[in-house]
Amino acid sequence: MPRKAHKAPHLDELERVLRSPEARAKLVELLAEHGPKPALASHEKMADYLGGISSELYFARVLPELDVVKIGARSLPTYESGDRYIQRNLHPAPRSSSREAG
Repeated sequence: MPRKAHKAPHLDELERVLRSPEARAKLVELLAEHGPKPALASHEKMADYLGGISSELYFARVLPELDVVKIGARSLPTYESGDRYIQRNLHPAPRSSSREAG
């Protein structure tokens, strides 16, 4: 006869909380917003991820700066390198001084 697995006490509490429709909705919202994203993207998805840039701009200027993983004949860019590309090219908005605002 197979042994019955013991469930950790915190899982009982989690199940109790998730019986609430509001808690389930909040969890779904948080996972959608902050959940794990895949490590690799298609070129089309990466262009969208980087602001919906055109494929011409993506292939000519952006892709050469991204890390790619070769799987067979495909080269897939990493989301991590897309995030680094954004940080390298970030131009913070100028801050207005409090004297200009008043």
